Amino acid sequence: MGATNIYVIQKGSSMRDAFNLATEEANDEYGHQQGYSGQINSCELSSDKTSKYKELGEEEFEEWAIDNTDKREVIGFEIEKGKYGFIGWAPE
Repeated sequence: MGATNIYVIQKGSSMRDAFNLATEEANDEYGHQQGYSGQINSCELSSDKTSKYKELGEEEFEEWAIDNTDKREVIGFEIEKGKYGFIGWAPE
């Protein structure tokens, strides 16, 4: 099976809360599809890279994130208070 890159933005009280809400929404919209939905619900949150996001800016960070994550992995970052982004690779 292949993989597709994903970039999801979600609001939440914390990064973990936002990630959980994003995966729940993906479950509702796309189902589980045996772990190959091509969406965030088939990924694990690996780390908080907010400092790298602030250092590089959005466009450079997105490129860096895609180059530095593996299949089934997303990295999170805080865009602003209560708003988080997740970038990585989802299996499809």
